[in-house]
Amino acid sequence: MQLTGMGRQGMEKGTANTRDGGLAADVAKCKPFAMDKTAVTNTQFRHFIRDTKYKTEAEVFGWSFVLELLASEDTIKLVDDKEKGLGRVKDTPWWMGVEGAYWRRPEGPDSSIKDRGDHPAVHVSWNDAAAYCKWAGRRLPTEKEWEFAARGGLDGSAGNVYPWGIDPYGAQCNSWEGEFPRANSEEDGYTGTAPVDEYEPNGYGIYNMCGNVWEWVDGGTKEKRPLRGGKPTYAAVQLLHLQSVIWPCNLD
Repeated sequence: MQLTGMGRQGMEKGTANTRDGGLAADVAKCKPFAMDKTAVTNTQFRHFIRDTKYKTEAEVFGWSFVLELLASEDTIKLVDDKEKGLGRVKDTPWWMGVEGAYWRRPEGPDSSIKDRGDHPAVHVSWNDAAAYCKWAGRRLPTEKEWEFAARGGLDGSAGNVYPWGIDPYGAQCNSWEGEFPRANSEEDGYTGTAPVDEYEPNGYGIYNMCGNVWEWVDGGTKEKRPLRGGKPTYAAVQLLHLQSVIWPCNLD
């Protein structure tokens, strides 16, 4: 399979109209592969935990990051307690260190995943993702595979930025509408995560490759692991979408 780049407008001319520092489009090839249609859900992740008794790194460390807008008043008060709280990230204070936040308590100890079984599992580190994939007989996609799958068959000739066209809004994915990080108008229907199969899939039938949550991919180093997709509701170290890939196979 051939990956022709991210399909941003202008890439076919050797430049990229992006805000992420991208310059010229890259052309790369990847072997045939198969990818799950959705991210790993809370229900699926629960099966993994029950079967293996695995403890996520957020549980081992005893805390994780939570976006202030999603946290309760009690949680915010505890975070800001100079004696008991973990505080906030200095340059991005809307990210708070919350004790007891993990995949089952995504916004802190007073939250739960009740009625969110079909939402993506969050507060999952790269190591947690790798452990899940091993249990499930899967692996994480490479960056090339992820980008190929995310394009959904688009070749970039029409200048498409997203699977549905060039308009960044319009409730086509779970993104942030409003002034980040203080206000989200929820035009897409959600402030936090959305169900893994919400919105229309891309041309390959894969859901939410844009928006909803950040997604781990294979590669990088122990200190720096690559991420793709995403929504600023959750940071890389906090919540991660596990898009499992079946081991490479021959596809016609």
